[in-house]
Amino acid sequence: MSNQLSARRGPSSGRCRHGFFALLSLVVLHLMGAPCAHATIDCWIDPGHGNADTGAQGIDGPGRPNEADIAFHMCETWLQGWMTGYGYDVALTRNSEGSGSFKLLPAQRTLILNGESPNDLNLRTDARFIISIHMNSTGKSKKTGLQDTTVKQLNTYWNPSAGTGLVMGDLRGLLLGSYVSLRAEAQYELAFGFGCRGATPGGLRLGDFFMIRDVNAPAILVEVCFISTRCQFNTVLTDAAQSEVSQGIADGVTFYAPPGGMPDLGASAMERLAAAVRAARASGAPVDGPMRPARVEEREATTVTSFSEGFDGSTFPPSGWSVQTSGAPAPHTWGRSTDTLVVRSGAGAAVVRGQYAPASDEWLVSPMLKVGLNDTGLAFYWAGNRDFASAVDASCLLKRKSDAGWTTAWT
Repeated sequence: MSNQLSARRGPSSGRCRHGFFALLSLVVLHLMGAPCAHATIDCWIDPGHGNADTGAQGIDGPGRPNEADIAFHMCETWLQGWMTGYGYDVALTRNSEGSGSFKLLPAQRTLILNGESPNDLNLRTDARFIISIHMNSTGKSKKTGLQDTTVKQLNTYWNPSAGTGLVMGDLRGLLLGSYVSLRAEAQYELAFGFGCRGATPGGLRLGDFFMIRDVNAPAILVEVCFISTRCQFNTVLTDAAQSEVSQGIADGVTFYAPPGGMPDLGASAMERLAAAVRAARASGAPVDGPMRPARVEEREATTVTSFSEGFDGSTFPPSGWSVQTSGAPAPHTWGRSTDTLVVRSGAGAAVVRGQYAPASDEWLVSPMLKVGLNDTGLAFYWAGNRDFASAVDASCLLKRKSDAGWTTAWT
């Protein structure tokens, strides 16, 4: 099973100052991928738009950041990192952002995706599949000026014209999209759910975009969120949200095909995918495509090792972790401290301090972790100021991938 841990600090009333930290002893899955033995890479990661083509405007208007900025940072830093960590051989269609004179035209981008033209690092190759990342918008900020919208969705698109083509179209894009959509949606809810509630299922849909239509490999396009909605725009600018959604996309890929390989055609895999499609439709998420698409291989764990996080690294939150708040703005939220008063062991600790009257939930959330059969223990350490402890509710929560809600492990 896969588990996720959430730690909360939430004062119930009064003015307070508190600090505590967590050390997790869980296990994490390392997917070991051998170097690609073919000339073809596993995946082209395509950061939408770029440079002179800014894409959609955010709620703050035409100035940066915009769709191109956000998509590039998410692809370069997080999606590429998660995919590479899982053993996949990936490359970006563009490796720069910020130029006001260069624009990657659709025809040129398609040539890169098809291995007919090199990217800006002079890499020319085709790929086993393609993932294009974008940020959505209702367009109201362009038509009527800055206006906060209410749409909150992650959408995934596929097109049967991509790839080599089958009798009813190439359904491998549907396979890839089905797995990625479900897992990206789950991580999307985690990334945006605390401070930007009210999202509706976006699901998997048919899309007529050139980067998933005019290409020679199975392809999907993920619209991560609506940057015309204030809370979504503010949240997606954080590394935590980008990392969470990127992990969901990468997780979905591992169910589609292993590094260096393509989907299997086993009967049991087809049934699993059909069940996933039915579950998505039952939840209200649209899934455009056949109920019983072609079959896909289930991933298997190759290495399970013990995992612990003592917050010794200078980067905070650590890779894959997220910080969420439902109340006070920064700096009243989680951070890293080397103060010997709060560090239990090692060089650092995760700490949240506050000095404000209203109650506020502050969450520190771990990435999803693979739990081995022999791993049955969880160690979670915390410390607080005894003079103000009556104003704090501290909890350690767990959530399996299949669970709808969190289970309190300690409080």
